[in-house]
Amino acid sequence: KMAGGETLLASQPFPWAFGESYEMSLAAAGDSLTGYINGEPVLTATDTELTCGGMALAIEEGSTATNRVRVEPT
Repeated sequence: KMAGGETLLASQPFPWAFGESYEMSLAAAGDSLTGYINGEPVLTATDTELTCGGMALAIEEGSTATNRVRVEPT
């Protein structure tokens, strides 16, 4: 999260493979966040600070070949 500084809300190792494609999504319901890879939940977090905001992709190392970014109600 980037609001007044960087805060790591959750972290989970994932055995990714170079050249493979992954569908990643984040669902927000109230203060609960759930991250998914290929439709499977892989991490959860809670954030009671923010009630609205935006999204961005930030790559710290390497690159991404992102095909699509959508923001929509669940």
